[in-house]
Amino acid sequence: MTNVIGEYIREKRAALHYSEADISKLIGLSVNTIKMIEEGKSKLRLEKAFTLSKALKFSLDDMAAQYLEAIK
Repeated sequence: MTNVIGEYIREKRAALHYSEADISKLIGLSVNTIKMIEEGKSKLRLEKAFTLSKALKFSLDDMAAQYLEAIK
């Protein structure tokens, strides 16, 4: 299975022209954690997903819909 969630987050971050370091400073997660989430090497817990969604201006509903579409 592809890394749908990580790719979605990377796309949203890139669309806002934020680097991983920018997001790290903005939300208080390490750059390594951001990289691991985007690469699908770290599970995204609800608290992190909510924090990222607010910072990157996306809804968790949209992210979930993208995931569900990908796993059909």
